[in-house]
Amino acid sequence: MRRRVSLGDIAAIIIWFPACLILAVALFCDILCAGLVQAGFKCRPPQGAYYVMADFSALSDLPDDEFAKWLTVEHGVASVPGSSFYHDKQLGRSLVRFAFCKKYETLKRAAERLATVRAAV
Repeated sequence: MRRRVSLGDIAAIIIWFPACLILAVALFCDILCAGLVQAGFKCRPPQGAYYVMADFSALSDLPDDEFAKWLTVEHGVASVPGSSFYHDKQLGRSLVRFAFCKKYETLKRAAERLATVRAAV
């Protein structure tokens, strides 16, 4: 038999869902940022976004597009070249962007793969 949903049930969902979503996004961001910092990237958690811009200049002298391709091919972690977000492309040449709107397991695997980056450069 189907249970009827009351207005109280709906109100509880409306109240608690945003809080749960905020906590999940913060957790996923923390997982990615910790993996990036451990790998040697410089980054700060974003304020209201689902992606992180990370500076890889301590790891490589490659331009951002080549570094992003290398990271994908050699370590299985995809990123977007930072220069694609700037009118003056030079401003993003040492940056790559990572999205953390992924499954928990995907982010944990990415953090594990990122841990091998420092040793590979």
